[in-house]
Amino acid sequence: TVPEVAVGKRECTDIGAWITAQGYQGVECEKCGVNLIEGVAGRVDLVFNRAIIADIKTTANPPRSGKPWPEWGYQLSGYYLVLSLPTGPAHSLVVNSITGELVPMRWEKEAIDEAQETFKLIMALWRRIKHYDPRGGR
Repeated sequence: TVPEVAVGKRECTDIGAWITAQGYQGVECEKCGVNLIEGVAGRVDLVFNRAIIADIKTTANPPRSGKPWPEWGYQLSGYYLVLSLPTGPAHSLVVNSITGELVPMRWEKEAIDEAQETFKLIMALWRRIKHYDPRGGR
């Protein structure tokens, strides 16, 4: 089933219509994963065709440029690591919390690859600052 995002007293059902329009199959919701090699874990909002990731974002102030914020790419690229999947295209599905409007934003594989390089650097820095490595023994 496709999750419905609560928007005030409304529900955004455009996500299901968008998935159908994209022709995606095999929708998995809230898929959990752990990657002990990379030391990351998480819960992914949506996985399509066992290889394409989407994250639902709810905000009253969506990006005006039509381009998603870079941090979203880091998160999406991290989800590919969490699920031990090779990177591919991804989507930020932005729901305007005031209007309920769905604004899908696509990330090409190359952008996710670049974001993943940055994500790995951020994770290395986090481990150094926190003096903690969930991978153990490193």
